Amino acid sequence: MAPNRSLVSSKSFPFLGKAKTIVLKIGTSILIDPKENLIKTKWLESLLKEVVELKSHGKNIIIVSSGSIALSKKILNLGSKKL
Repeated sequence: MAPNRSLVSSKSFPFLGKAKTIVLKIGTSILIDPKENLIKTKWLESLLKEVVELKSHGKNIIIVSSGSIALSKKILNLGSKKL
């Protein structure tokens, strides 16, 4: 989102202004770098800034992710094979 532009008043997301609760489903391919099996930190920082903005407008945010499974593959030494 460009500086000084609000997600809540964005023409791209007209229903965000009226919503009380927003559910964000974050898939593994968005959250995890497949080569490193690590979290994409720059993307996550950007997401968090947007969540902070939404919270500042009184929105309840629910985050759902399947990324924890992909991230745990590295910890469990499972390499890049699919689960």
